[in-house]
Amino acid sequence: MFALFSKNHTSKIILSPNAESCIKLAAADLRKNLLSLSGKTEGFEFVTKEQNNAITITTDPVSAPNHIEGYSIEVNDDGVRITGSDALGTVYGIYAFATQCLGIDPMYQFTDIFPEEKEYIKLNNIHIASKEKTTRFRGWFINDEDFLSGFAASGSKRKITYNSDFFKEVISVDMMDMIFESALRCEMNVIIPCSFIDILNPAEEAIVAQAVKRGLYVSQHHQEPVGVAYFAAENYMTERYPDKAVSYVASPKEMEEIWRTYIKKWAKYDPHVIWQLGLRGKGDKAVWHTDGSMDSSAEKRGNIISSAIAKQYEIIAETVGHTGFLSTSTLWLEGAELYDKGFLKMPENTITVFSDIGDTQLFGGDFYGVTRRSDAKYGIYYHAGFYVEGPHHCDGTDSRKMVYCYRDAEKYSSLYFSVLNVANIREMCSSIRLNAAILSTSPANFDLDAYYTTVYPTLYGEAGAEVAELEKRYFDAIGDIGDRIGRQIVDLTDFHYYSIPDLSFAYYPLTDGAIMRMGCGMIGFWRRSIGTWRVYTENEENFQHVYGVFRQCVTDFAALLPDIDKTEKKIPANALANYRLAIRHKTDLMLRLCLWAVCCCEIKNGNDVMENQRRGVAYLQEILDLRKEFNCGKWQGWYDCDKRLDIPKRIAEMSSLQFTENKES
Repeated sequence: MFALFSKNHTSKIILSPNAESCIKLAAADLRKNLLSLSGKTEGFEFVTKEQNNAITITTDPVSAPNHIEGYSIEVNDDGVRITGSDALGTVYGIYAFATQCLGIDPMYQFTDIFPEEKEYIKLNNIHIASKEKTTRFRGWFINDEDFLSGFAASGSKRKITYNSDFFKEVISVDMMDMIFESALRCEMNVIIPCSFIDILNPAEEAIVAQAVKRGLYVSQHHQEPVGVAYFAAENYMTERYPDKAVSYVASPKEMEEIWRTYIKKWAKYDPHVIWQLGLRGKGDKAVWHTDGSMDSSAEKRGNIISSAIAKQYEIIAETVGHTGFLSTSTLWLEGAELYDKGFLKMPENTITVFSDIGDTQLFGGDFYGVTRRSDAKYGIYYHAGFYVEGPHHCDGTDSRKMVYCYRDAEKYSSLYFSVLNVANIREMCSSIRLNAAILSTSPANFDLDAYYTTVYPTLYGEAGAEVAELEKRYFDAIGDIGDRIGRQIVDLTDFHYYSIPDLSFAYYPLTDGAIMRMGCGMIGFWRRSIGTWRVYTENEENFQHVYGVFRQCVTDFAALLPDIDKTEKKIPANALANYRLAIRHKTDLMLRLCLWAVCCCEIKNGNDVMENQRRGVAYLQEILDLRKEFNCGKWQGWYDCDKRLDIPKRIAEMSSLQFTENKES
C-alpha cells in the first residue's frame, strides 16, 4: 500500500525536464487534481531525481505494453510508476491513473463531478496495463458550437459569411484546452476543433497549435478540405481575385493557389495533421449546388472531384516533403453515391470515411453496399450531436444504437478511424463517455449492461443502477416516427436510407431538433430550402401518425419524472448538479418540447387555436425558466448563447400567430 498524501505529506512527481509538452501538460493536470483532492494549495512538487515514495512518469517503449499509445501503471509500497510506450501513451497513463486510482471522471470539467476532498489517500498495490485498441484514430468534432462560441468567446472575430450569428466569435484557447484535456482523458487522439476553422486567422491558428501541443492529431471537417471552407475560399477570392468564382472548374489555378496557401500554414503542424480531402459547395452542400460550371453527369462530376483530391494530395506531398502523411475523405451525402458507382477515386493511402445519416444516427445504404478493398483503410463519422434533425441540447443518440452502429463499423472493416460529432460537449457527456468506452475495446466484445453496471456507480454511488435504468427509459421515451416516414424524409436529401429489420430502438428519433423542426413546420415557421416538413404536414396519414407519437412522448416523459425525483434523494452531493442536468433537465426539456409540438398540431387542425397558442408559448417559457438552474456559477450565461433551438425566437413566432374566428389567418 502506498500513501499518496496525508495531512502533513504529499508525494513528489518525478518527471524528466526533457519530457514532451503533452506529457508536461498532463502531469500538471494530475498535480492540479491532487491539490483539489487533498485541499492543499501547495505540494506534489515536480522533481527530476529518481527516489522512492513518489509518482514517477516515464516514456519507455521497452517497459510499457508493446503497442502504439500503450501504458502501464504500477502501484506498490514504494510509489507509483506510470510508463508510456510513446508520448501519447504516457499522457493516457497519467490520466488513466487519475480515473482508475483516484476516481476522477474523465469529463469532470463539463459534468462537475469530482471526488470529495480527503484528508489522506492510500493506494492498494495494483498493476494496470493498456490493451491495443481496435480503432487506430479516435476523435471528436466540435460542431454547431453556439454555446461555446458565445459563452467562451475570445474576443477575436472570425471572417465568415454564414446565415447565423454564432460563427462570428473565436472560442477562447482556455476553453478549447479544457476540451482537449477531456478528449485525452477519454483516450481520444484526434480533434476537429470547431466548424469552419480558418488557420490564416492567428486566433484560430492558436487553437490548432494548442491541440498539437497537447499531443493530439488535428483534422478538418469534410466541408473544409485541406482546411479551406467555402467561406474562406470566398474571402480569399474577394480580396485577391474579385472577378473570379470559387470554382475548381472555372478558376482552377486560383483554387490551387488557395489550397497551397492553407496547406503551407497547416503543414507547420505535420505530422500531427490528418488532412481532409474533397470538394464541397457552400453550406456543406454538393459542389454543383454552388458551382454552376460543374457538369450534370455523375461520372464527370466524380472525375472533377477526384481530380481536385489528387491535386490536393500532390500539393500536400510537395509541401511536407513526403507521402507518409495521414489523410481522409468523407463520403458525406453525394460523395457516397459517386464512390459507390466508381466515379470517385481516392489516393492510395487515404482513409475513406463513411457517415451515419445524421437524422437517424444509423448508417445508410452506401455503408452497407460499398465493397471494401482489402488494401484500403476505412473509418466512420458518427453523430452524438446533429442539428437540425438530431440531438443538440440533450443526448438523443440511443446508447443501444451507438453500440449497434459501432459493431457494424467493425464488422464492415470500417473502424480504422472514428470521429464523433459532439456539438457543444456539455450536453453530450453521457454519449461521449459511452463512445470512449466502446472504442476502448473491440465493439464486438463491448457489453452495454456491464458498462452501466461498472461506470454509473462510480459517478452516482449507490444510485448508479437506478440512474442507468432512468437513462434507458429516457431513450425509450424519445418518439420514433418510424421507418416508413423516416425514409420519405431522408429520401428528400442526398442521404441513402437503409432499412434494418427488428431494431430495438428508434429508427427515426424525435430528438430536440426534430421536434422543433416539425412543430415549426406545423405552424408555418420553417424556412429551410428543402421542404421535408411537407412529408408530415401535407399527408394526413403521416400527420396523424406524428401527432400520435408526440402525444405518446408526453405520456412517457411525464411518467419518468416521479422516479427521477425519487432517485435524486440518493445521489451523492458532488454528482447532484450533473444528475439534474443530465437526467432531470433533458427529460423536462423533451417533455415541454413535445407538449409544445402537440399544441402546434392542434393549431394546424384548427382546434382551440388561441388556447393552444397560449399553452404553446407557456411551455416554451417554462423551458427558459428551467434553464436558470443550469445557467449559473461557472456556467453563467451558457444557455443565453442558444442559437439553434433559439427558444426566445420560437416564443416570438408562436406569439405572433394571428387568428380569425378560431382559425389561423
